[in-house]
Amino acid sequence: MRVYLASAGTGKTQALVEELKGLLRSGVPLRRIAALTFTRKAAEELRERARRAVLELSLEEARREVHGAVFTTIHGFMAEALRHTAPLLALDPDFAVMDELLAEALFLEEARSLLYLKGLEGGWEGLLLALYRKRTLAERLHPLPGAEEVFALFEEALAGYRRRAWAALGPSDLEGLALRLLENPEALKRVVERFPHILLDEYQDTGPLQGHFFQGLEEAGARVVAVGDPKQSIYLFRNARVEVFREALRRAKEVYPLTTTYRHARGVAAFLNRFTALFGGEGVEVETARREEGRVEVHWVVGEGSLEDRRRAEALLLAERLLALKGEGHAFSDMAVLVRSRRSLPHLEEAFRARGVPYGLGRGRSFFTRPEVRDLYHALRLSLLEGPPGPEERLSLLAFLRGPWVGL
Repeated sequence: MRVYLASAGTGKTQALVEELKGLLRSGVPLRRIAALTFTRKAAEELRERARRAVLELSLEEARREVHGAVFTTIHGFMAEALRHTAPLLALDPDFAVMDELLAEALFLEEARSLLYLKGLEGGWEGLLLALYRKRTLAERLHPLPGAEEVFALFEEALAGYRRRAWAALGPSDLEGLALRLLENPEALKRVVERFPHILLDEYQDTGPLQGHFFQGLEEAGARVVAVGDPKQSIYLFRNARVEVFREALRRAKEVYPLTTTYRHARGVAAFLNRFTALFGGEGVEVETARREEGRVEVHWVVGEGSLEDRRRAEALLLAERLLALKGEGHAFSDMAVLVRSRRSLPHLEEAFRARGVPYGLGRGRSFFTRPEVRDLYHALRLSLLEGPPGPEERLSLLAFLRGPWVGL
Protein backbone atom coordinates (compact mmCIF):
# COMPACT_ATOMS: atom_id res chain seq x y z
CA MET A 1 0.00 0.00 0.00
CA ARG A 2 1.09 3.54 -0.71
CA VAL A 3 -0.05 6.11 1.88
CA TYR A 4 -0.09 9.89 1.67
CA LEU A 5 -0.03 11.46 5.14
CA ALA A 6 -1.78 14.75 4.58
CA SER A 7 -2.73 17.56 6.97
CA ALA A 8 -5.67 19.84 6.27
CA GLY A 9 -5.33 21.92 3.13
CA THR A 10 -2.28 20.09 1.77
CA GLY A 11 -4.00 18.76 -1.34
CA LYS A 12 -5.22 15.28 -0.45
CA THR A 13 -7.61 15.07 -3.38
CA GLN A 14 -5.02 16.50 -5.76
CA ALA A 15 -2.62 13.75 -4.68
CA LEU A 16 -5.20 11.18 -5.79
CA VAL A 17 -5.70 13.00 -9.07
CA GLU A 18 -1.95 12.90 -9.71
CA GLU A 19 -1.95 9.16 -8.93
CA LEU A 20 -4.79 8.74 -11.40
CA LYS A 21 -2.95 10.70 -14.09
CA GLY A 22 0.16 8.60 -13.52
CA LEU A 23 -1.82 5.40 -14.02
CA LEU A 24 -3.43 6.72 -17.19
CA ARG A 25 -0.05 7.80 -18.59
CA SER A 26 1.29 4.30 -17.93
CA GLY A 27 -1.50 2.80 -20.03
CA VAL A 28 -3.92 1.62 -17.33
CA PRO A 29 -7.51 1.94 -18.64
CA LEU A 30 -9.74 4.19 -16.56
CA ARG A 31 -12.27 1.35 -16.25
CA ARG A 32 -9.69 -0.61 -14.21
CA ILE A 33 -9.43 2.11 -11.57
CA ALA A 34 -11.79 2.66 -8.63
CA ALA A 35 -11.52 6.05 -6.88
CA LEU A 36 -13.32 6.09 -3.53
CA THR A 37 -14.17 8.98 -1.25
CA PHE A 38 -16.25 9.49 1.87
CA THR A 39 -19.30 11.16 0.30
CA ARG A 40 -21.08 11.07 -3.05
CA LYS A 41 -20.51 14.81 -3.44
CA ALA A 42 -16.75 14.34 -3.02
CA ALA A 43 -16.86 11.43 -5.48
CA GLU A 44 -18.44 13.62 -8.15
CA GLU A 45 -15.90 16.35 -7.45
CA LEU A 46 -13.13 13.78 -8.00
CA ARG A 47 -14.82 12.64 -11.22
CA GLU A 48 -14.84 16.23 -12.50
CA ARG A 49 -11.15 16.63 -11.67
CA ALA A 50 -10.45 13.35 -13.45
CA ARG A 51 -12.40 14.57 -16.49
CA ARG A 52 -10.23 17.69 -16.65
CA ALA A 53 -7.09 15.57 -16.24
CA VAL A 54 -8.19 13.27 -19.07
CA LEU A 55 -8.77 16.25 -21.36
CA GLU A 56 -5.37 17.61 -20.37
CA LEU A 57 -3.69 14.31 -21.26
CA SER A 58 -5.65 13.98 -24.55
CA LEU A 59 -6.46 10.31 -23.92
CA GLU A 60 -9.38 9.41 -26.17
CA GLU A 61 -10.18 6.05 -24.57
CA ALA A 62 -10.20 7.54 -21.07
CA ARG A 63 -12.36 10.45 -22.28
CA ARG A 64 -15.01 7.97 -23.46
CA GLU A 65 -14.90 6.09 -20.15
CA VAL A 66 -14.83 8.94 -17.64
CA HIS A 67 -18.61 9.27 -17.19
CA GLY A 68 -19.02 5.54 -16.49
CA ALA A 69 -15.88 5.13 -14.40
CA VAL A 70 -16.16 4.09 -10.76
CA PHE A 71 -15.91 7.23 -8.64
CA THR A 72 -18.01 6.44 -5.61
CA THR A 73 -18.15 5.94 -1.84
CA ILE A 74 -16.73 2.94 -0.02
CA HIS A 75 -20.22 1.47 0.34
CA GLY A 76 -20.91 2.21 -3.32
CA PHE A 77 -17.78 0.28 -4.28
CA MET A 78 -18.77 -2.62 -2.03
CA ALA A 79 -22.15 -2.75 -3.79
CA GLU A 80 -20.37 -2.69 -7.17
CA ALA A 81 -18.08 -5.55 -6.13
CA LEU A 82 -21.00 -7.61 -4.80
CA ARG A 83 -23.03 -7.15 -7.99
CA HIS A 84 -19.98 -8.12 -10.03
CA THR A 85 -19.68 -11.40 -8.11
CA ALA A 86 -23.33 -11.97 -7.13
CA PRO A 87 -23.74 -15.45 -8.71
CA LEU A 88 -20.69 -16.71 -6.82
CA LEU A 89 -22.13 -15.44 -3.51
CA ALA A 90 -25.73 -16.60 -4.08
CA LEU A 91 -26.90 -12.98 -4.26
CA ASP A 92 -29.49 -11.36 -6.48
CA PRO A 93 -27.45 -8.74 -8.40
CA ASP A 94 -30.57 -6.56 -8.63
CA PHE A 95 -30.51 -5.75 -4.89
CA ALA A 96 -31.30 -2.19 -3.83
CA VAL A 97 -29.14 -0.15 -1.47
CA MET A 98 -30.82 1.50 1.51
CA ASP A 99 -29.44 4.49 3.35
CA GLU A 100 -28.60 4.02 7.02
CA LEU A 101 -31.72 5.87 8.22
CA LEU A 102 -34.11 3.53 6.44
CA ALA A 103 -32.15 0.39 7.33
CA GLU A 104 -32.13 1.35 10.97
CA ALA A 105 -35.85 2.15 10.91
CA LEU A 106 -36.64 -1.29 9.45
CA PHE A 107 -34.51 -3.02 12.08
CA LEU A 108 -36.17 -1.01 14.84
CA GLU A 109 -39.63 -2.00 13.62
CA GLU A 110 -38.59 -5.64 13.62
CA ALA A 111 -37.13 -5.30 17.13
CA ARG A 112 -40.31 -3.65 18.45
CA SER A 113 -42.48 -6.38 16.94
CA LEU A 114 -40.29 -9.06 18.52
CA LEU A 115 -40.41 -7.43 21.95
CA TYR A 116 -44.20 -7.09 21.69
CA LEU A 117 -44.66 -10.74 20.76
CA LYS A 118 -42.44 -11.84 23.63
CA GLY A 119 -44.20 -9.56 26.11
CA LEU A 120 -41.02 -7.65 26.94
CA GLU A 121 -40.93 -4.00 27.94
CA GLY A 122 -39.61 -1.29 25.69
CA GLY A 123 -36.44 -0.86 27.74
CA TRP A 124 -34.83 -3.59 25.66
CA GLU A 125 -35.27 -1.52 22.50
CA GLY A 126 -32.33 0.78 23.19
CA LEU A 127 -29.99 -2.15 23.82
CA LEU A 128 -30.96 -3.85 20.57
CA LEU A 129 -30.54 -0.63 18.62
CA ALA A 130 -27.11 -0.02 20.18
CA LEU A 131 -25.99 -3.48 19.09
CA TYR A 132 -27.29 -2.87 15.58
CA ARG A 133 -25.38 0.40 15.30
CA LYS A 134 -22.13 -1.16 16.53
CA ARG A 135 -22.18 -4.36 14.51
CA THR A 136 -19.67 -3.02 11.97
CA LEU A 137 -16.98 -2.80 14.64
CA ALA A 138 -16.19 -6.50 14.28
CA GLU A 139 -16.84 -9.32 11.85
CA ARG A 140 -18.61 -11.27 14.60
CA LEU A 141 -20.03 -10.08 17.89
CA HIS A 142 -19.92 -12.27 21.00
CA PRO A 143 -21.85 -11.64 24.25
CA LEU A 144 -20.08 -11.09 27.52
CA PRO A 145 -21.20 -13.18 30.51
CA GLY A 146 -24.63 -11.98 31.58
CA ALA A 147 -25.49 -10.50 28.17
CA GLU A 148 -26.58 -13.74 26.51
CA GLU A 149 -30.30 -12.94 26.65
CA VAL A 150 -30.11 -9.53 25.02
CA PHE A 151 -27.66 -10.87 22.41
CA ALA A 152 -30.03 -13.71 21.53
CA LEU A 153 -32.85 -11.17 21.10
CA PHE A 154 -30.60 -9.06 18.89
CA GLU A 155 -29.75 -12.00 16.63
CA GLU A 156 -33.43 -12.93 16.35
CA ALA A 157 -34.39 -9.34 15.48
CA LEU A 158 -31.53 -9.13 12.98
CA ALA A 159 -32.67 -12.36 11.29
CA GLY A 160 -36.18 -10.91 10.98
CA TYR A 161 -34.80 -7.68 9.55
CA ARG A 162 -32.88 -9.65 6.92
CA ARG A 163 -35.99 -11.59 5.95
CA ARG A 164 -37.98 -8.37 5.62
CA ALA A 165 -35.30 -6.52 3.64
CA TRP A 166 -34.24 -9.49 1.51
CA ALA A 167 -34.13 -7.39 -1.68
CA ALA A 168 -32.23 -4.46 -0.16
CA LEU A 169 -28.99 -3.92 1.71
CA GLY A 170 -28.04 -1.24 4.20
CA PRO A 171 -24.47 0.02 4.71
CA SER A 172 -23.69 -2.48 7.48
CA ASP A 173 -25.14 -5.31 5.37
CA LEU A 174 -22.82 -4.34 2.51
CA GLU A 175 -19.80 -4.50 4.81
CA GLY A 176 -20.71 -7.93 6.13
CA LEU A 177 -21.24 -9.34 2.64
CA ALA A 178 -18.01 -7.73 1.40
CA LEU A 179 -16.13 -9.81 3.96
CA ARG A 180 -17.92 -12.90 2.68
CA LEU A 181 -16.58 -12.01 -0.75
CA LEU A 182 -13.02 -12.19 0.61
CA GLU A 183 -13.64 -15.80 1.65
CA ASN A 184 -14.54 -16.83 -1.91
CA PRO A 185 -11.30 -17.13 -3.95
CA GLU A 186 -13.07 -16.94 -7.32
CA ALA A 187 -15.11 -13.89 -6.32
CA LEU A 188 -12.03 -12.19 -4.88
CA LYS A 189 -10.04 -12.87 -8.05
CA ARG A 190 -12.85 -11.45 -10.19
CA VAL A 191 -12.97 -8.18 -8.22
CA VAL A 192 -9.19 -7.71 -8.32
CA GLU A 193 -9.14 -8.37 -12.07
CA ARG A 194 -11.93 -5.84 -12.56
CA PHE A 195 -10.36 -3.20 -10.25
CA PRO A 196 -6.59 -3.78 -9.96
CA HIS A 197 -6.07 -0.15 -8.86
CA ILE A 198 -7.93 1.38 -5.91
CA LEU A 199 -7.54 5.00 -4.78
CA LEU A 200 -8.90 5.85 -1.32
CA ASP A 201 -9.54 9.33 0.04
CA GLU A 202 -10.13 10.22 3.74
CA TYR A 203 -8.88 6.81 4.84
CA GLN A 204 -8.69 7.94 8.47
CA ASP A 205 -12.50 7.74 8.60
CA THR A 206 -12.84 4.07 7.67
CA GLY A 207 -14.12 1.40 10.04
CA PRO A 208 -12.61 -1.96 11.00
CA LEU A 209 -14.59 -4.03 8.49
CA GLN A 210 -13.84 -1.58 5.68
CA GLY A 211 -10.14 -1.72 6.53
CA HIS A 212 -10.25 -5.53 6.54
CA PHE A 213 -11.92 -5.50 3.12
CA PHE A 214 -9.27 -3.32 1.48
CA GLN A 215 -6.47 -5.22 3.15
CA GLY A 216 -7.93 -8.41 1.68
CA LEU A 217 -8.07 -6.88 -1.80
CA GLU A 218 -4.48 -5.71 -1.47
CA GLU A 219 -3.28 -9.14 -0.36
CA ALA A 220 -5.06 -10.62 -3.41
CA GLY A 221 -3.08 -8.37 -5.76
CA ALA A 222 -4.85 -5.01 -5.95
CA ARG A 223 -2.67 -1.91 -5.77
CA VAL A 224 -4.10 0.37 -3.10
CA VAL A 225 -3.24 4.04 -2.61
CA ALA A 226 -4.69 5.75 0.47
CA VAL A 227 -4.74 9.39 1.54
CA GLY A 228 -5.58 10.50 5.04
CA ASP A 229 -4.68 12.25 8.26
CA PRO A 230 -5.18 10.60 11.67
CA LYS A 231 -5.68 14.03 13.27
CA GLN A 232 -8.81 14.52 11.16
CA SER A 233 -10.56 11.30 12.18
CA ILE A 234 -13.90 12.68 13.39
CA TYR A 235 -16.46 9.97 12.60
CA LEU A 236 -16.16 7.84 15.74
CA PHE A 237 -19.95 7.96 16.04
CA ARG A 238 -20.18 6.22 12.65
CA ASN A 239 -17.81 3.45 13.80
CA ALA A 240 -14.75 4.96 12.13
CA ARG A 241 -11.58 3.93 13.94
CA VAL A 242 -8.31 5.81 13.46
CA GLU A 243 -6.49 2.56 14.29
CA VAL A 244 -7.40 1.35 10.78
CA PHE A 245 -5.34 4.18 9.28
CA ARG A 246 -2.51 3.63 11.75
CA GLU A 247 -2.38 -0.03 10.75
CA ALA A 248 -2.24 1.01 7.08
CA LEU A 249 0.68 3.30 7.91
CA ARG A 250 2.46 0.45 9.67
CA ARG A 251 2.00 -1.93 6.73
CA ALA A 252 2.59 0.61 3.95
CA LYS A 253 5.56 0.06 1.67
CA GLU A 254 5.61 3.76 0.79
CA VAL A 255 4.60 6.74 2.96
CA TYR A 256 4.67 10.27 1.56
CA PRO A 257 3.91 13.22 3.88
CA LEU A 258 2.33 16.28 2.21
CA THR A 259 3.93 19.28 3.89
CA THR A 260 2.60 22.40 2.11
CA THR A 261 -0.78 23.74 3.15
CA TYR A 262 -2.71 26.03 0.83
CA ARG A 263 -5.47 26.75 3.34
CA HIS A 264 -3.94 28.23 6.50
CA ALA A 265 -2.48 31.64 7.15
CA ARG A 266 1.00 31.75 8.71
CA GLY A 267 -0.17 32.23 12.28
CA VAL A 268 -2.64 29.35 12.02
CA ALA A 269 -0.01 27.04 10.48
CA ALA A 270 2.46 27.88 13.25
CA PHE A 271 -0.14 27.15 15.93
CA LEU A 272 -1.09 23.83 14.31
CA ASN A 273 2.54 22.76 14.04
CA ARG A 274 3.08 23.32 17.76
CA PHE A 275 -0.16 21.58 18.62
CA THR A 276 0.27 18.55 16.35
CA ALA A 277 3.81 18.04 17.63
CA LEU A 278 2.07 16.64 20.72
CA PHE A 279 0.87 13.72 18.56
CA GLY A 280 4.40 12.40 18.13
CA GLY A 281 5.06 10.65 14.83
CA GLU A 282 1.55 11.43 13.54
CA GLY A 283 2.19 15.17 13.53
CA VAL A 284 3.54 16.37 10.17
CA GLU A 285 4.96 19.89 10.26
CA VAL A 286 3.57 21.99 7.41
CA GLU A 287 4.62 25.16 5.62
CA THR A 288 2.01 27.51 4.26
CA ALA A 289 1.86 28.78 0.71
CA ARG A 290 -0.18 31.82 1.82
CA ARG A 291 1.24 35.22 2.72
CA GLU A 292 -1.43 36.33 5.19
CA GLU A 293 -0.22 36.39 8.77
CA GLY A 294 -3.50 35.40 10.42
CA ARG A 295 -4.13 35.13 14.15
CA VAL A 296 -5.00 32.47 16.71
CA GLU A 297 -6.55 33.28 20.08
CA VAL A 298 -7.36 30.80 22.84
CA HIS A 299 -9.78 31.85 25.57
CA TRP A 300 -10.58 29.88 28.71
CA VAL A 301 -13.87 30.32 30.54
CA VAL A 302 -13.38 29.62 34.25
CA GLY A 303 -15.25 30.40 37.43
CA GLU A 304 -17.90 29.13 39.77
CA GLY A 305 -21.43 28.22 38.85
CA SER A 306 -23.13 25.57 36.79
CA LEU A 307 -22.09 24.40 33.35
CA GLU A 308 -25.03 26.33 31.87
CA ASP A 309 -23.80 29.54 33.54
CA ARG A 310 -20.34 29.04 32.07
CA ARG A 311 -21.79 28.37 28.64
CA ARG A 312 -23.67 31.66 28.84
CA ALA A 313 -20.46 33.42 29.84
CA GLU A 314 -18.64 31.74 26.95
CA ALA A 315 -21.31 32.91 24.50
CA LEU A 316 -21.12 36.49 25.77
CA LEU A 317 -17.31 36.44 25.52
CA LEU A 318 -17.55 35.23 21.93
CA ALA A 319 -20.08 37.92 21.04
CA GLU A 320 -17.76 40.59 22.48
CA ARG A 321 -14.80 39.25 20.50
CA LEU A 322 -16.81 39.32 17.26
CA LEU A 323 -17.81 42.93 17.93
CA ALA A 324 -14.15 43.79 18.60
CA LEU A 325 -13.14 42.20 15.29
CA LYS A 326 -15.86 44.23 13.56
CA GLY A 327 -14.33 47.32 15.12
CA GLU A 328 -10.97 46.35 13.62
CA GLY A 329 -12.49 46.42 10.15
CA HIS A 330 -13.54 42.80 9.63
CA ALA A 331 -17.01 42.25 8.17
CA PHE A 332 -19.48 40.02 10.00
CA SER A 333 -19.91 38.14 6.71
CA ASP A 334 -16.26 37.04 6.99
CA MET A 335 -16.84 35.43 10.40
CA ALA A 336 -18.02 31.90 11.16
CA VAL A 337 -18.72 30.21 14.49
CA LEU A 338 -18.38 26.44 14.72
CA VAL A 339 -19.85 24.53 17.64
CA ARG A 340 -19.34 20.98 18.82
CA SER A 341 -23.07 20.30 19.15
CA ARG A 342 -26.35 22.09 18.61
CA ARG A 343 -26.82 22.29 22.39
CA SER A 344 -24.58 25.36 22.34
CA LEU A 345 -26.78 27.26 19.89
CA PRO A 346 -29.45 28.66 22.27
CA HIS A 347 -26.81 30.39 24.43
CA LEU A 348 -25.06 31.82 21.38
CA GLU A 349 -28.31 33.11 19.89
CA GLU A 350 -29.24 34.75 23.18
CA ALA A 351 -25.83 36.42 23.47
CA PHE A 352 -25.77 37.56 19.83
CA ARG A 353 -29.22 39.11 20.10
CA ALA A 354 -28.30 40.84 23.37
CA ARG A 355 -25.13 42.35 21.85
CA GLY A 356 -26.61 43.10 18.43
CA VAL A 357 -24.47 40.65 16.46
CA PRO A 358 -26.23 39.68 13.19
CA TYR A 359 -26.13 35.98 12.39
CA GLY A 360 -27.54 33.25 10.19
CA LEU A 361 -28.06 29.81 11.65
CA GLY A 362 -27.12 26.67 9.75
CA ARG A 363 -28.67 23.45 11.01
CA GLY A 364 -25.44 21.54 10.55
CA ARG A 365 -27.40 18.69 9.03
CA SER A 366 -27.97 17.86 5.39
CA PHE A 367 -31.35 19.15 4.22
CA PHE A 368 -32.00 16.07 2.11
CA THR A 369 -31.48 13.64 5.03
CA ARG A 370 -34.05 15.29 7.27
CA PRO A 371 -36.94 12.88 8.01
CA GLU A 372 -39.65 15.14 6.59
CA VAL A 373 -37.74 15.57 3.33
CA ARG A 374 -37.12 11.82 3.04
CA ASP A 375 -40.85 11.16 3.63
CA LEU A 376 -41.76 13.57 0.84
CA TYR A 377 -39.15 12.00 -1.46
CA HIS A 378 -40.61 8.51 -1.02
CA ALA A 379 -44.17 9.79 -1.55
CA LEU A 380 -43.21 11.57 -4.77
CA ARG A 381 -41.31 8.54 -6.00
CA LEU A 382 -44.42 6.37 -5.63
CA SER A 383 -46.67 8.97 -7.25
CA LEU A 384 -44.46 8.94 -10.36
CA LEU A 385 -44.25 5.15 -10.57
CA GLU A 386 -45.23 3.55 -13.86
CA GLY A 387 -45.58 -0.22 -13.95
CA PRO A 388 -44.67 -2.78 -11.26
CA PRO A 389 -42.34 -1.50 -8.51
CA GLY A 390 -38.69 -2.56 -8.57
CA PRO A 391 -36.52 -3.07 -5.46
CA GLU A 392 -35.89 0.67 -5.00
CA GLU A 393 -39.59 1.48 -5.35
CA ARG A 394 -40.50 -1.28 -2.86
CA LEU A 395 -38.25 0.42 -0.34
CA SER A 396 -40.04 3.69 -0.97
CA LEU A 397 -43.35 1.89 -0.45
CA LEU A 398 -42.17 0.56 2.92
CA ALA A 399 -40.97 4.01 3.95
CA PHE A 400 -44.25 5.58 2.74
CA LEU A 401 -46.38 3.12 4.73
CA ARG A 402 -44.47 3.69 7.96
CA GLY A 403 -44.23 7.46 7.47
CA PRO A 404 -46.67 10.22 8.49
CA TRP A 405 -48.84 9.73 5.38
CA VAL A 406 -50.11 6.30 6.47
CA GLY A 407 -48.53 5.71 9.88
CA LEU A 408 -48.41 1.91 9.93
